[in-house]
Amino acid sequence: MLPGIHKDREAAINCVPPEDRLYVRELIESLFPLTADSSFEHRDQEYFRLQGRIAAFDRLVIALSFGLPSEEVSGQEVQAFVNEPETRNELLENHLNGGKIERFVDLLLDVIKTARPPDGVDFILALARIADDPRIGDLDEKRADVIGLSLIRRISWVVEEILTILPIEERAEILESLFSKSEGLALPTNQLITCLRQHGFYKEHRALPESERFCGLDELKKFKELWLRKVEKAFEDGSILEANEKGHTFFLLRRLNVNLCRELVAPYLEKDEDLDRIVKFIGIAGQESVKGKYAHVSTDVLESLGGSGRLKARVKERLGASPIESTELIIIYQSIITGKKHYLIDASEGEIV
Repeated sequence: MLPGIHKDREAAINCVPPEDRLYVRELIESLFPLTADSSFEHRDQEYFRLQGRIAAFDRLVIALSFGLPSEEVSGQEVQAFVNEPETRNELLENHLNGGKIERFVDLLLDVIKTARPPDGVDFILALARIADDPRIGDLDEKRADVIGLSLIRRISWVVEEILTILPIEERAEILESLFSKSEGLALPTNQLITCLRQHGFYKEHRALPESERFCGLDELKKFKELWLRKVEKAFEDGSILEANEKGHTFFLLRRLNVNLCRELVAPYLEKDEDLDRIVKFIGIAGQESVKGKYAHVSTDVLESLGGSGRLKARVKERLGASPIESTELIIIYQSIITGKKHYLIDASEGEIV
């Protein structure tokens, strides 16, 4: 602390009536922790930001603006979402309609590190409803950057922050509620992928120690069964076509039960409109920094859809029928026929690594 600044501040405080000086000093040290003779000087910007202190540069900018900038979200609203269940629906609608939901989720991820909701299960189910909202799906589908994380994945991180500090029994209870009570698939699919990864399902050598997992083997088996029932229902009632992150759902389904996958997808291959929608969400294989998104449907995926030969014949039939307005869809169909990787920006071929 610069001696001159310290001296000027003390002189200003001494101008306050003696009976109020203690309160003024506490207020100053609360707003500006670096003025206190304490360990605050060792704190970093993230600490002050999470605490809502204007010692953080972004919080100071907001304070000096005498109100929230148009793109900013109030920290009080995020705290209310966590602590006051009755406010959640209204807050979510306001931010979903106002285009601030991404900032809201980012702040929620910060807040949940130090705050815990009074109703763990209901809070998680509220997050599941956000992840299923079509407006969230639209945001993630339009995401153009290569390294940007989907909003649904960030919502999943909020859940994982909560689960991490709970005893394993409570983790399993919350997850069971998510798999059995939530209506949609986006968040349950993400959380099942996380649990499978923790058990080494994808890469055995990366399995976590038992104490760090969100569930045991018995619970994991139960969660898979609950999730598969949800997926069957979504295919049977057609809601899979509207679901957020349906591509993740499809690829997890074929990993867990390829025969069931083939059985559930089969009815959707008959009508051109259904075929278009199914192929569109499985055909975008990824994106790169140079040419962006690309289509590639591997032979393994075609087999899980009913067979490579059958699908290629069906695609050729589709291309020769009614006109297809979507250039993206035409490129995906082209990739199915050629077996090669094609960029959506110009239909050029890319190297399959």
